[in-house]
Amino acid sequence: MTPGYHNHSWETSTLIGGRHALEVFAEALEPADRGEVDVAASLRAAPQALRVVEFDDYAGEIFEGIATSLAWLRAHDV
Repeated sequence: MTPGYHNHSWETSTLIGGRHALEVFAEALEPADRGEVDVAASLRAAPQALRVVEFDDYAGEIFEGIATSLAWLRAHDV
């Protein structure tokens, strides 16, 4: 799984020191902050966290994708 980041409207309308909040956020990321994340371990570390499967732009059949995501979560006991 490759985690990603998508922006929200307020990140381009909010200014911090005259710069868009999204620019400030991106600049603050260290190179080590980019890469792979052990998703199952991260979810196990936060058992109270809400699990959300978000499909903003999914090329496949949406219900099949949701079923696959749910099966992965169940298989990893998260």
